[in-house]
Amino acid sequence: ERGKAANAVKAIIYIKPWQHGDIDFCRTISPDGKVYHLDDAAIEFGEPMGTYPQYNFSRSIRFVPPQLEVGSVFDYQFHIRYEGLSQLKPYWSHHVFGDNEPIINIEVTVKVPSEAFGNVFRYVMDDPANSGILKDLPNISEKDDYLILKWHAKEIPPYIPETNTAPPEKFNPTIWIGYGIGPNEVFNALSDSLRASLDGSQKLDKFVDSLLSGVKSVDKKVAKIYEYLNIEFRKSYAEPELTRFFPRKVSEIFDDGVASHLDLCALAVYMLKRAGVNSGIIYVSDEIDKPAIFKMPILRMFRRVALFVDMPDGRTLLGLPYRKYLPLGTIPPSFEGQLGIWVSPQKTLIDTIPHCKLSTYGTVDTVVVEIDENGDGRIEIKKTYGNYQSVDMRYYREERKEEIDKDYETRSGNIHPGAKLISYEIKGIGSLDSTVRLFWSVTAPKLAQKAGAKMLAFQLPLLRYSTYAVGLPERKTPMWLPDPLVHERVWIITIPKKFKPYHIPQNIEVKLDSALYELKFEYEKSGNKIVVHEKDIRTDKIIPPNEYESYRNLIFTKASAAKHWLILERKRK
Repeated sequence: ERGKAANAVKAIIYIKPWQHGDIDFCRTISPDGKVYHLDDAAIEFGEPMGTYPQYNFSRSIRFVPPQLEVGSVFDYQFHIRYEGLSQLKPYWSHHVFGDNEPIINIEVTVKVPSEAFGNVFRYVMDDPANSGILKDLPNISEKDDYLILKWHAKEIPPYIPETNTAPPEKFNPTIWIGYGIGPNEVFNALSDSLRASLDGSQKLDKFVDSLLSGVKSVDKKVAKIYEYLNIEFRKSYAEPELTRFFPRKVSEIFDDGVASHLDLCALAVYMLKRAGVNSGIIYVSDEIDKPAIFKMPILRMFRRVALFVDMPDGRTLLGLPYRKYLPLGTIPPSFEGQLGIWVSPQKTLIDTIPHCKLSTYGTVDTVVVEIDENGDGRIEIKKTYGNYQSVDMRYYREERKEEIDKDYETRSGNIHPGAKLISYEIKGIGSLDSTVRLFWSVTAPKLAQKAGAKMLAFQLPLLRYSTYAVGLPERKTPMWLPDPLVHERVWIITIPKKFKPYHIPQNIEVKLDSALYELKFEYEKSGNKIVVHEKDIRTDKIIPPNEYESYRNLIFTKASAAKHWLILERKRK
């Protein structure tokens, strides 16, 4: 049944006009030996980007295998023909020798002209788990001025998917194959294409001048242009991989009023140039291709884009104008540390994408709690969002006030049983260069429970953690946590004047190479306050199986902290 679901619909995608795809055959052999062939009615031809004629290059062929049932053998073949393979129209693929289903036999064969080997054609192998499957491979033979390379393996056992399983390339043998290697040709072509794109027009120039009218400082000009493109300009959300790697003319982009990821960056470069600021486009590689990218730099492996801005004061700001509400100076964690091709009218080079400050991905909370003698409480929350974390909050600007009110009424009830919203205020979402802050107050009846006539007991509000992700006692696959965790929080708890602490939990401190968790308590007698500091940080994207137990223990420690009680006793008269 699992196999039926996985193969219910198959699809191939190719890029016109320089790729052409088709199905060669598709058949199903039933358990009783009958052969069923693919019916034309079960084939659907599509244009995934058909909504945007400017970017309508990708084509899809979806088909439904005939008469699939348990015990059937499903066999199909398709081809994609590339026209004019070159450094600017390269071929690359990667093949993983491992799956969550058993592999009976896998074979990858490449036939390449002998003179291309080591020149425009290369391959890279990586076996992170040292399985030995790729040992002594590929087998290489030569025939008629062609080299034939063959990788093959049999009876590869499956891996069992686990919570947050890493991409299979991270723990299975993988080969990368590339034809069309030539960094110098690529650099020149990308640089030339960007210069050709920046044609401009009187209409566009007038718009930029109007947009920046009255704006004096360079920082504000840059912010104004970026915010316009990020929020107001229509986007097709198409990456170069599904369209093309060279931007259109910015005059056409502006007139059409719609832009792909790449074209929006090109439009930004022109508008910033009009404002007197140098900028460019970065073609960004992917984490899963890291083992191959240095040895086999092929244009199609740099399938994402970002904008870089060289500020007059020496700073270089990175941004994604197509990622709505993501401020300039902030990039997703998946971009950090990756190899990128930096292209501008002034320069073209290959370099690593820098890291943002860790606080960019974090939040800082101050939770002020007041408890009266009856145990009733009032909670005031001030939450400050790092730029990356602020994106979701900025979407509130698109909602009606009544919808936001309802949302915070509901969320208030989740803070503590019976809690009711007093007020809330969201600041900073009106501008991308403002820090987003949330101010939120609720009542919390019976926040502290009475223990006889002399004691009150309570748990820290908002301190909740799940152990779902680490439910397994051990792992065989690496754990994948692509976004860093940076959370700092302080509770300032004012206890009733007639009470004092009777029991405060012990401090918690767990340090790993990949993570840190601290929860520290202190009592300030002068203000009759209990102050609690929490720090929760995780920096590594991947947790290997041999480090999982320590990370699991840290998560369980966090979760157990939420169960700790603080106990107050009435002062003696």
